[in-house]
Amino acid sequence: MTKKIIIFILLLSISCSKRIERKIAKFHEFPDEELIDSYLQKESERRGIDYLFAKAILIKESHYKKSNISSTGAVGLMQLMPRYGSYITENYKNYELAGKEKNKMYRGKSRQEWVSEYKKELIEMFGYNQTVQAELYKKDKRFDPEWNIRSGVGQLSEEYKFFISRKHSEYKSRFLAAAAYNAGRFAVMKEKSNSKYDSIPINNQTEYYVVAVEKVYQVLKKHNGRFPKDSMFLLY
Repeated sequence: MTKKIIIFILLLSISCSKRIERKIAKFHEFPDEELIDSYLQKESERRGIDYLFAKAILIKESHYKKSNISSTGAVGLMQLMPRYGSYITENYKNYELAGKEKNKMYRGKSRQEWVSEYKKELIEMFGYNQTVQAELYKKDKRFDPEWNIRSGVGQLSEEYKFFISRKHSEYKSRFLAAAAYNAGRFAVMKEKSNSKYDSIPINNQTEYYVVAVEKVYQVLKKHNGRFPKDSMFLLY
């Protein structure tokens, strides 16, 4: 290998490293973190749930991106699925109907195809209304940071208290509540009459999610509620 090739490879690797560093730095930006944390702390105290646990969920869900829209149509800081006050269209209704079918198909389209159409509608609606917040929030309350946090923390608190009521420890209830927030309560509660079967669903997505949330939570505890830049790898 000639000296010129070696120098070229070294320069290329340095350039790639710098691009990766810039991407990580941008990914680490938490917009309006102080203001959002004030909403989060207030609601966590009102709901009687660990503020740092709620913050770990928020970081994992959206990285403080208020207008984040997921591939499944979840929106905002706490990544809420459609509920009262949400922008719900025929495409989303068809997505839900497809989910009830054995083959996950409805009217010639798969469940994923229907939700992809719904996501396009959400992005379009957001694009038309993002400059007028009041109008945007009127069409879909999930884009309102305060409302999103109230609803999301409320949901998380309900799951946590539910598993506490089923005689699980605070430690285990935190894991089960995170799993329920991600996959739904009935994916975690295997038998209503017997809590010993409550467990994290066996699927890569939820298993990874629960572990990542717990790691973020432990970092937040260690650093007095801060999430250092060198911990960002936990979110990948």
